[in-house]
Amino acid sequence: MPLPDRSTPWPPPRQAARLERLREYDAWYAGDPERLSQVMAGRRDATSTPRNRPSQMRGGVVGAVSRFFWGQPIPPGEKRSKTHVPLPADIATASADLLFAAPPTIRFAKAENTKRWEQLDDAMRLRSRLHEAAEIASPYSGVYLRVDWDQDVAAYPLPIAVHADHADPTWRSGKLQAVTFWEDLTVDGATHWRYLQRHEMQHDDAGHPTTAITFNGLYKGTADSLGEPQALEAHEHTRGLEPAVDIGLPMLPVVWIPNMLPSREDRTAPGRSDFESVTPLFDNLDEVYTSLLRDIRLAKARIIVPSAYLTSLGPGRGAEFDVEREAYEQLNVPPTNDKVGITLQQFSIRIDEHEKAMLRITRTAVSTAGYSASTFGLDESGGQMTATEVDDRRDRTLLTRAKKTAYWGEGIRELAAIILAVDRLVFGRTEVDPADPASVDWPPGESPDQLKLAQTVQAWDVARAASTEVKVRAIHPDWDDTRVNAEVARIRDEEGATTADPEQMLRNTAAIGRTSNPPEVKDDEPADE
Repeated sequence: MPLPDRSTPWPPPRQAARLERLREYDAWYAGDPERLSQVMAGRRDATSTPRNRPSQMRGGVVGAVSRFFWGQPIPPGEKRSKTHVPLPADIATASADLLFAAPPTIRFAKAENTKRWEQLDDAMRLRSRLHEAAEIASPYSGVYLRVDWDQDVAAYPLPIAVHADHADPTWRSGKLQAVTFWEDLTVDGATHWRYLQRHEMQHDDAGHPTTAITFNGLYKGTADSLGEPQALEAHEHTRGLEPAVDIGLPMLPVVWIPNMLPSREDRTAPGRSDFESVTPLFDNLDEVYTSLLRDIRLAKARIIVPSAYLTSLGPGRGAEFDVEREAYEQLNVPPTNDKVGITLQQFSIRIDEHEKAMLRITRTAVSTAGYSASTFGLDESGGQMTATEVDDRRDRTLLTRAKKTAYWGEGIRELAAIILAVDRLVFGRTEVDPADPASVDWPPGESPDQLKLAQTVQAWDVARAASTEVKVRAIHPDWDDTRVNAEVARIRDEEGATTADPEQMLRNTAAIGRTSNPPEVKDDEPADE
């Protein structure tokens, strides 16, 4: 299907429930207090009327739980004092770091593809792109990786990460069949300019997919409607684009990579956010932290003095207390009142109670998201742990990483095929073969302890249980064959191992033993037994 008609409701009504969830996750990820208040109160913006959640109309526990801390209005006359703890953003960053802090190695069976990929990897800054996409995928349940091309900008394909809350996909048997992306360009009062880009496959008479086609459209509408289609030249962002582009690409130039599966909130959703079922804990954490800061604010030391201790500033200007003054004269205080004087007032701060509550909520939140508390620097037991216990506590994080690498490995293989196809069709790199499947090798999930690793390699060396190459690969698992072979050669050169072949030295020693004459034994000397 082509782009939507004029005056189409936007965002697409069929995506309303999913987009509302993603809007909430977006607010927690961004951590902006104003946006959190708007979203949790059910408002579209700062001026709109709050929307009641259905559960808020219930009584009892359900109704009380549904009234989030961030959704409560600010009492009249008070300023905002709620504070956000950026745990949601930390979870998203940790997810990306676990996947791409040490990026996977992408290889091809054909040397031409491998050589060209190494050039594209640096030019496209693919490692940074994938790290960005992984962080986006964590809160938004997944991410779209779109391959663009613009010969006026770059002489290679351009992978772009697209947020899931700006996409309207079409699925069939779990496979992406088409997708429409939109971008809000400018807002001028009630007028909204939007750019829509749709990708779909063309089919032959028998219904078989042939090539992908990209449609570009510009619309001028309102906040809830696309409005009227406009000429692409009417906006600087779309100027120079073609209404439809077909380069003969045999697949969609888009890959969907889910963060996790399945979704607990929506069984039809194509991905699951790390924030699913965790947002109430985020809200509880902010409430406890705000309470701690309130204790600190209220516990500030205050001096209470009688009115006689105040110095008048003149009619209508009030009075003040001079804390530097050492002596007071002519105070209007009854001589028998011995309780009147300067009083220091300071309340206690419940730091321990708040800290324990925050730690417990944080541990529960990160565990529900699929991570170990130790991933975020939290000691789960409160005491000393052995190395084995530390490794055991990391198992949950490592299991989550293993699940995500399965989704990302499949997505990267699809992305590599698209990039090579665009490189061949658009930029004329006929030596590359998009049909050559990529292999994705992931490094270990946790960086090994260097002292333990050195001790292990040393034990191998003493026991003569590993070759130099095996030891080099153990210490540098991310190195390719070229770097490993070069390091092995340097080690042998430093040890003098290149002066002679060890096997040849053994053969020479055996030959010398066979040809040498035994020593003569004199008659007057006893022979050695």
